[in-house]
Amino acid sequence: MNNNDNNNVFGALKNLVNNLTSKEVSILQIVHDNTGVITLTENDCLSIEQLSCATLINENDEYFQRVDTKFNFDFIYLQSYIIRTYLLFCHINYRHIIQNYQCHKKRIQGIVDGEIFDLDEKYSIQLTRQQLENDWNHLKDMYLDKLYHSHNLLRQITIILKNYQDDLSQINLYEFIQSLGDDNNLFEQIQQFEIKDFQLCYIDHIRQLYANSISGFQHLFTDVSQLLRISIDNQLDYELNQMLTGAIISIDYNDNIDKIKLTIQMITDLLNDLRLIENFLLQQSNHSLKETCDILNIENSILSFIPNEIKCENYVAVSIHLIRMRTILQEQIVNIEEKQTKQWNENFNIKSSFEEEQQQQKQVNRFLDFLNEQSSISNETLQNINDSNDNDIWPEILHDITNYSNTDNLLDREDFPRQLQHSTIEEHVEYSSLFELHIKFVSLTLSTLFEQIHKQSEEQQTQTIPLSKAQKFIITHPDGKAHIYLWKSENLFEKLRHLFDKEKYDINRFVIVDKNEILIDFTNRNAQLPYEISLEYFIIEKTLLYSIQFNFQRKLFEYFATLKSNISIVIDRFIRDNNIKLLSNNIYLCFFDEHGKSIDNGTIADLTSQINHLDNKTISITVTEEDNQTSMLCEVTLRCKQNGEQISLFHPTTKWQQVNQWLKHFIQLIDSSVNEFAFFDKEQNIIIDENQSISSTIEQTKSTIIDGISRDTTTNVIFSYENNSVLVHALKSMRICHVLNNERLLRELHLIDISPNDCVLVLGEMNERILSQDDIRQSIGNYVNINNEPIHFRISISIQIMKYDNQEPLQILLSNRNITIEDIFQLIKTSIDIYKYLASNYSKKILDYNEKLSNLIDTKFILVKEDEICLISIEKSKNSQLIDIDDDEKNDIHQRFTIFATIGDIYRENQIDIDHQNLLYDKDFVPSTEIQLICFSSISSIIRFNLIDGNLPVTVIIINNQNNKSIKFHCSLTMTVKRLFFIACLLFGLNNNNYYRLMHIDCLLDDDEVSLDDIDSTMNQIQFQLISIASINSSIRYDDQTIVLPCSDNTLAATIIEETLKQLHIPQENHHIYELIALADDRTTIESDMSIEDVYQLFPSHPTTIPFELIKKNE
Repeated sequence: MNNNDNNNVFGALKNLVNNLTSKEVSILQIVHDNTGVITLTENDCLSIEQLSCATLINENDEYFQRVDTKFNFDFIYLQSYIIRTYLLFCHINYRHIIQNYQCHKKRIQGIVDGEIFDLDEKYSIQLTRQQLENDWNHLKDMYLDKLYHSHNLLRQITIILKNYQDDLSQINLYEFIQSLGDDNNLFEQIQQFEIKDFQLCYIDHIRQLYANSISGFQHLFTDVSQLLRISIDNQLDYELNQMLTGAIISIDYNDNIDKIKLTIQMITDLLNDLRLIENFLLQQSNHSLKETCDILNIENSILSFIPNEIKCENYVAVSIHLIRMRTILQEQIVNIEEKQTKQWNENFNIKSSFEEEQQQQKQVNRFLDFLNEQSSISNETLQNINDSNDNDIWPEILHDITNYSNTDNLLDREDFPRQLQHSTIEEHVEYSSLFELHIKFVSLTLSTLFEQIHKQSEEQQTQTIPLSKAQKFIITHPDGKAHIYLWKSENLFEKLRHLFDKEKYDINRFVIVDKNEILIDFTNRNAQLPYEISLEYFIIEKTLLYSIQFNFQRKLFEYFATLKSNISIVIDRFIRDNNIKLLSNNIYLCFFDEHGKSIDNGTIADLTSQINHLDNKTISITVTEEDNQTSMLCEVTLRCKQNGEQISLFHPTTKWQQVNQWLKHFIQLIDSSVNEFAFFDKEQNIIIDENQSISSTIEQTKSTIIDGISRDTTTNVIFSYENNSVLVHALKSMRICHVLNNERLLRELHLIDISPNDCVLVLGEMNERILSQDDIRQSIGNYVNINNEPIHFRISISIQIMKYDNQEPLQILLSNRNITIEDIFQLIKTSIDIYKYLASNYSKKILDYNEKLSNLIDTKFILVKEDEICLISIEKSKNSQLIDIDDDEKNDIHQRFTIFATIGDIYRENQIDIDHQNLLYDKDFVPSTEIQLICFSSISSIIRFNLIDGNLPVTVIIINNQNNKSIKFHCSLTMTVKRLFFIACLLFGLNNNNYYRLMHIDCLLDDDEVSLDDIDSTMNQIQFQLISIASINSSIRYDDQTIVLPCSDNTLAATIIEETLKQLHIPQENHHIYELIALADDRTTIESDMSIEDVYQLFPSHPTTIPFELIKKNE
């Protein structure tokens, strides 16, 4: 093989290797596509372990590892081996996730807390009342975050104490912690969270004090992620408290209740807004809370008092501060109203007293505004909403879901999700209510049976009948005759078996029950005597028995009794036979039937009347252990048209399907022929899913009213998006748009982060019919078929594409977003020879053909030509890299943008924090974010930037006096006037700089060597004017734009056209299709070779500004 062949072969290999190694994939795309997941077999694990051992690094180059030394191996080499072998064969781009992270592992609790903290009595001494008031009264004023972390620390210390055999109850907490030696971090945390020193004999009581204090607030944040519960630094927390107190509490309201209510409403709005964006805060947990709210367009004046250092991870701590401020203001309102209220009325006029009493009855709860926070809506606003843009797919829910309306606090452009707002439009839904269910949370103690069982469990009962002593037992035989027998109690079962043998009773037909009508299993020789021995028994038919099955702790306990037996006695027998002990006085044993309804005190016959299927005579009872301080029951009140009422208690996890079965026992009370019910939440305007728990529909603070309706007035509707499909039960009279107005539905469809403006609704499984605005406002019943089959609506994504050159819009519909940009190109069917690229409307970056739509936040794109793009290069400083990279080319970023993209688009695409880093051009100035890239494209084919930390010290503003436009950039004090003038002409797009000069405060700058330091060495901002020194100007009108250009008598029309096209950012190759018209008395076409001197013949007055119009030929 000759040398030329060698060069060709290695040249091809070199190109192939370069292509492979230059590929790059984002870590976000790897996670989203579920690729790069490592699946390791046992052999793989063994290989990695062997490789780890092979790369061990020993100190002092010793061959063998020393005993009791830490293993240290080449982690980078091992990591690269795993990535090369199991992940990808191209570079992974981590820049999208470069930030500080916290790892939170959920605590796995294997045993009950009571068992963990079951300390000896010496650690459970109660504090005296005086100690509580003097030493621990401060807990009521302590913030929840400190209470929460302090409680966890005390739990940890309690566990440590439990493992100590020595009696440490007489020493103090601080002394004990310091004696641990290695655990100095624990002592630092105790001081940080301000836990007072105390004698360890009180630790159990003090831990309970913290737990009780937490319960006052904790219910508000039970479902908040641990990553949003991070406590605020002490100094920062003090600063936050001072600022909020000064801005909210310390100001003088002059006893004006309306002003205080306005502030309370402002706090409530902020709390609601933060609650709605909780998931977004979780994703941005390491970012500033205030800046995140700005990005989401949450406008609230309270945010201005929150320091920038407060992060999203401090969400709970900030919320507690706001809640406390709101509580103080509410107390102020109460105090003011009490001052204004007449405490005593000495008017004994009967009529006056009666009228006053009537007026008091009409008085509204003073806190009603805060319990029912609904914003009013004017008729004008309603009209504006009803007259909304027809492009909105379902405008009624436009404000109910997270919408990528694109708002960027950096550039004041719309690129990020905006804040959630609740629509105040209410729809009147027509339906016939059969009954109402009033549901609210109540205490466990409201159940008479539960309270009775709890009191009995606290009583210490002993065996009442000695087993060794003979007793008289009365046995009633099947014929009704009673016989008395003298037996020892310990031989009871044996005597009963002997009696059955003597009387020849069939054990398959006859059984023995005690005086409480509960079966005695005397035939089982291994059975133990009951805890309480009865002296009276009955021999009855076996068919009279019912099976009572207790499901407790995943075990089944079965008892048999007759219909006359009292259920509370059967339950008591179950508890005592199995020696069930409760761990705390707060724990209640609760009993529920198959409907999830609490068992009431009564007979077995009462219980069977509420059970649907008793073919096998089995009654199933579920037994749970509930904490009275944290657990609740749901009180359900059935109210019918005839004013009949039935009240029952249910377990919170009871399904609506179980409630439906329970209601069938009250058909006569409901007085309806309907057997199948559906449940309509009139407040939410939704049919409740029968698999949903009743507690999920109840608000914590007030009763919820649910209407019972006939299932025949409802139908099933299927909504599908991509591969997600959700079946919804809806009223036939409801509009489609209001059925969609359901956050739970949108979340299940994964539509919560997609704007309704980007979607269309299609009827049917195939592309049958795209629904219009009017169609979407129609009721569901209009689409029901004869067989009442489910109605299927598909949600498709509307992709909007605009051609940049002629602003022609294109639209395509997609059933899912799992397609590439290349697929979109094929769908739009445009000439790839003319339009070669798609750019994101979000960042104006040219998208790669292999980029997936699902990885983008945009559904709007720009179709551009080859000459409408530019290449940019960003060289990163090595100080900003996570690891050292020797190859400078790999350290650079190379991207393509449209020529009309701005510097801000580059910041946005590369997630550059403008407060900490900036782009340096030509190594001497930092252009502002609004400057377009086309300004730099005339210098070189690649627009090169350097990423620097911080910014240059001087801000320069230059104003073009001809059009009042301005540019801004940052530079150093060493920059000269000559360089400033060049930059001004570059950024303003001025080619002929002979017509312009720089001025500063009416002073013409004609010395090119003067620097900013010479002008003012102490400045950090300076302003210049760019003036024209030309005696003649040409004013060129094009469409609705006007361009003013300086010129001279020798300036040709071709030059004016060329400069105008450049100012309008129109490609120069289109020069030939434009012509210049002089706006004299008659419109005259100016030839391209004509000069201004020639044009002056059309203007005898020789004006200093000559008017032209630029038009396309043949228009």
